Amino acid sequence: MTSTTPVDSSPLLLNVHNATVRVTPEQFDQLCRDHPNLRLELTKAGELVVMLPTGGGKRVPQISS
Repeated sequence: MTSTTPVDSSPLLLNVHNATVRVTPEQFDQLCRDHPNLRLELTKAGELVVMLPTGGGKRVPQISS
């Protein structure tokens, strides 16, 4: 008999207002493989940049500063 553990598929919300996240090139490569639907960039300083999706919808994301 095989048992399975339910997986929580709800989104993880992370508040990174005014935060900098640094990753290694190897960690960045793994993030890209694990999340192909995200637009990710890595700066020379190792800062992770998550880009907003463009086009494809009528909703305009609200960005607050």
